[in-house]
Amino acid sequence: MAALMSVLAACAGGSQNATDDGQDPSLTWETSYEDGTVIARLEDQRAHYRVDRVVLLGPRGETIASTELTRETLGDGGYGRVSPSVGVGGGYSSGGGFGTGIGLGLIFPLGGSGGAEPEARVTTARFRLPHQTPYEESAAQWQVEAVLTNPEGESRFARFPAPVPQVAAQPLPEGITAPPSSGQVRP
Repeated sequence: MAALMSVLAACAGGSQNATDDGQDPSLTWETSYEDGTVIARLEDQRAHYRVDRVVLLGPRGETIASTELTRETLGDGGYGRVSPSVGVGGGYSSGGGFGTGIGLGLIFPLGGSGGAEPEARVTTARFRLPHQTPYEESAAQWQVEAVLTNPEGESRFARFPAPVPQVAAQPLPEGITAPPSSGQVRP
């Protein structure tokens, strides 16, 4: 079980946003399950990483990519610089079809100059799951994996427990405990 809750830590120093001990900073995460949708929220207090991809990993090698990935940059408004933002979404329709979309937005300054770096970044991944998935049967054994890029362009991976749906909150197998719904992880 300890391995299930572990984090893949591939830390490197040398970045301007690194922690005092020279390692990449940690992320705060939170998960929930609502109406067949797994929601994973990552908060990067130092705006150090870019979240490139988020997937659910099952105990038998299953991989489910997020159907929607939303990124927010929190800060002072960014006067004096153009701020790009990208969003990717997708999902299943009740008629059995699947669709995806990509959006790009740019914020242009109307006045002022300079500007501070972003204070924090929040990424929300949503996984719309079809009914009767293996996830609902073994949710306590699933993990969320985020693929991150640090300022040096190096990939980092962060893993944390997926949420257990209330409908699947049956007695867990012996030796398995329900995972926490929030915490911190160091990629």
